[in-house]
Amino acid sequence: MYVSYIDEPNIRNGENAVFMYGTLEIANLTVGNTYVTFRYDSLNDYPKDGNYSTSNYTSTNLFTASKTSYVYVDPKTINSSGCTYYVTTDWPPPS
Repeated sequence: MYVSYIDEPNIRNGENAVFMYGTLEIANLTVGNTYVTFRYDSLNDYPKDGNYSTSNYTSTNLFTASKTSYVYVDPKTINSSGCTYYVTTDWPPPS
């Protein structure tokens, strides 16, 4: 994952938080398969059982792989004083 702000502020030293855009590079995909990326803005919302589709995710991005890697620029900003988590998995989920 890459963020749009190179010098992330040190909020523990009193610097102000900033909002950044995140770019994910997702690799090892199978061309023609469909995948979904789930975003979580809290560790408490990240499913411990791996059941992403019924979890309390913030947003999703559905895509079909045209190459073995895919770049996703999240349109929603990330607060540098918080944590954001992503996971990409096959869609639909295996039964």
